[in-house]
Amino acid sequence: MVYLQKAYHLEHYGKNQWVAKPSVMFTSLLMESLSNSRSFTAVVGAGLRSTASWQLNSELLYLQQNFMGEHNQVEMSVSAQLIDRHRARVVASQTFKAVVPTISADPYGGVLAANLATQQILEKIARFVVEHTK
Repeated sequence: MVYLQKAYHLEHYGKNQWVAKPSVMFTSLLMESLSNSRSFTAVVGAGLRSTASWQLNSELLYLQQNFMGEHNQVEMSVSAQLIDRHRARVVASQTFKAVVPTISADPYGGVLAANLATQQILEKIARFVVEHTK
């Protein structure tokens, strides 16, 4: 995980690492979240040939633990674009952000807060997609 102790100076934890890239884990969770919404017949990953009506492109812009200021927090931002594949146009685009305080100023506190931030953003994106595909 990236963390900040001073402005514009990104650092990485030396002894801890993710099981997979955060963007890969997020995409998997996003597909699960959309599938669990039961609003779609199927949710398939990028690269699969399909006749889907909708395409959701997302990008993890940042996920960082911030030690600056009085409170330690995790900050996360994801951009999403919803595309109507039949009309070949972007229907909606939005950037989603979450800021979650940590319970401790260490990697474990950061991971717990990152999990909460991820859940918040997943819920926001699911609502966004369902709302724009009605």
